[in-house]
Amino acid sequence: MKECYELSHEDLDLKSVVLEQSDNDEDEEDIFVGNGRVSEILDFGLKLNGSGYNIYLSAEEGLNTVEFLKKFLKEKSKKNNPPDDWCYVYNFKNEDKPRALRLKCGKGKKFKKTIENCVKDVILQSNIKLNSAEFKKVETCLKDEFLSKGETKLEELKDDARKFGFSTNITDKGIFFIPIVDGKKISEEKYDDLTVEEQEIILENLNIMENKSEDIMKQVKRLKKISEAKVNKLQNKILKIIIDDIFKKTETEFECNKKVIGYIKELKDHLFKNIRNILSETDSHETLNSLLNDDEDDNLEKYRVNLFIDNSNVKTSPIIYCDNPSYYEMFGKIEYENELGVYTTNYTMIKKGILHNANSGYLIINAENILNTALTWGTLKKVLINKKLIFENIREQLGTLPIKTIKPEPIPMDLKVILIGNEHIYRLLYAYDSEFKELFKLHVQLNTEVEKNKKIIRKYYHYFDDVCNKKKFKMLTKDGKNELLKYASYVAEDRNKLTTKFSVLMDLIEEADLCAAHSQMNVINSSIIKKAVKKKNNRSALLKENIKDLYDKDKIIIDYSKKKVGQINGVALSDYSENTIARIIRITAVTYMGKLGVINIEKENQLSGNVFDKSIGILSGYIGNKYSQEYPLMLNCQLCFEQVYNIIDGDSASCAELYAILSSLSEIPFDQSIVVTGSVDQFGNVQPVGGVTHKIRGCYELYKTKGLTGNQGIIVPKQNVDEIILDDDILDDIKEGKFHIYAIDNIEQGIEIFTDVSMNEIDKAIENKLKSYYEKLELKKT
Repeated sequence: MKECYELSHEDLDLKSVVLEQSDNDEDEEDIFVGNGRVSEILDFGLKLNGSGYNIYLSAEEGLNTVEFLKKFLKEKSKKNNPPDDWCYVYNFKNEDKPRALRLKCGKGKKFKKTIENCVKDVILQSNIKLNSAEFKKVETCLKDEFLSKGETKLEELKDDARKFGFSTNITDKGIFFIPIVDGKKISEEKYDDLTVEEQEIILENLNIMENKSEDIMKQVKRLKKISEAKVNKLQNKILKIIIDDIFKKTETEFECNKKVIGYIKELKDHLFKNIRNILSETDSHETLNSLLNDDEDDNLEKYRVNLFIDNSNVKTSPIIYCDNPSYYEMFGKIEYENELGVYTTNYTMIKKGILHNANSGYLIINAENILNTALTWGTLKKVLINKKLIFENIREQLGTLPIKTIKPEPIPMDLKVILIGNEHIYRLLYAYDSEFKELFKLHVQLNTEVEKNKKIIRKYYHYFDDVCNKKKFKMLTKDGKNELLKYASYVAEDRNKLTTKFSVLMDLIEEADLCAAHSQMNVINSSIIKKAVKKKNNRSALLKENIKDLYDKDKIIIDYSKKKVGQINGVALSDYSENTIARIIRITAVTYMGKLGVINIEKENQLSGNVFDKSIGILSGYIGNKYSQEYPLMLNCQLCFEQVYNIIDGDSASCAELYAILSSLSEIPFDQSIVVTGSVDQFGNVQPVGGVTHKIRGCYELYKTKGLTGNQGIIVPKQNVDEIILDDDILDDIKEGKFHIYAIDNIEQGIEIFTDVSMNEIDKAIENKLKSYYEKLELKKT
């Protein structure tokens, strides 16, 4: 009877379910293969401009999510205009608050060059004009006019001095009057020889002359000021003409940008006031050229333009991916110079961050990595809430001593942020971060697998070819592609589906390319793919060999062929890095009279998980429901996973446990050459479990090591049949009858495989034993 539950070679051969090879004649472009709904939601979300319509994309590792997302955004942004340029400039009204200027895309670089060239041109032209022969001639005339009038005034002073009996001596230190007596200048000694009356007359006249001298000097100084004012007025007129003329074209070009025009006006005014100081520090033409070519000269620093964001090479909306952002990398920074222990900065030292580059576009961020830095995550939320990026002194936020800094004008931010992470992170953020749900209103989930059909296969073919072309790999043949599709089904754990973890497939193609090179093949065919898969599996060969060695030397005791009572072979999975290893586990059950019911030895020793404990309760329910309808259940049953010392969880061994209990109660031996996996409910229905293919492979390899007898096999839930994807070696032995796979959907069917008796005989034997337990206990009471 067990043959009717056995799966044939034809049932298991994947070729029987792989669709016909499809000619790769359609160059279909599908970005999220098998996730059409995702594309729709993303497209909808990108069109929403309201507050908080950022996106959280739930995706497992290996889906190539970033690559496909960038491709999707690139396609959607083709018609978008490129973002504007931004420049930081000196604030002539408040130097601690640099101004941000917004310019159309590509204009920033030109604006910087134009402004800085205009300033240099003004200085050069001013120097030329003010040192020209024509200007010098006019300047000389004005000065000569002053000198002429000044000399006239001084001559008048000298004439008056002579009338009052003085000789006039004009020096750099002032004007001095020397008395003349008898036509000669007198010395101090001769002055002392004069009579008191003569001295008083001289002093009186000297006082008159000094007053006249003071008045004359005031007139001369006034004349000098008038002369200098005329020269300055002429200089100002020339400088204003030069500045206006040089900046005229620039002002016309940016006349629609009021903020830029306002800045240019302030710059012109400041330059007009400061240009004489600049020119006065240069004593030759060579020195001036040196000044203009020195990008760090303090005289010109205020007139430089910090081209903060240059999008001249950007053609559409920017798409930026940030995997592991630091605070400064994300939000930019203000750099400092250490001058003798004093930190200084200015607007030219403002540096942009990733967020600035992504402005007016899309920013893709690894959710887990940004959450590892609370300061970065908190600042990002602040930017999204305020819609602007403010440069903050991070030292203050970290609680360290702040230093004097500048406060640049914030740049408005308008971008879509897409967080990529797993579903667990999304749920945590949604539950515990109140701002998150307001900022990321769209949640998109990516499937890890897709239904296999002709259309999907064509898309996978296209992807395989695209990978080979871009990575310069050898091309896949059609049978190579189909073998790769088989592996895609293996990863998806479903014969009728394909994994969308394209990075896993890409890695295998790369490894297959290397295998092809070693085999001196020009293409990658099915045999090369198989070889690459084998090499991939062999990475954990040492661990597998060590485990096999324990079985070979009977360090782990397993019966492979006998029939035994109260003992069943189950199978357990263990994950080691990227590999999953299956092991046969001996499950035993001991039953005897009592009132404790089913006892889980693992739980008694704190070696079981919650799901495993639940499955024990289900077994109790099955036994009670089936065998305790007429009288109470007087039973003690101890279950044990022999030689297992780590924590056990899951319910995939509950079928094996139930069979062990049934064997013990009925005292009917069960075939030890058959392994069983599957979950069971309280009514005896067999339920699907995970990792069926791994379990089959593990059992097969252990049996093969001991030697295939033609009787060994494994029982699996019928619902798991579509997940079975086997290698050729297993399929060949199944075809030859050396190994068997059975599929059941209830416990009774498994009885026919394990024993030569029917379920009715099992039930009768159990009922008789349980009845005897009850009668014996009742007899003891009396």
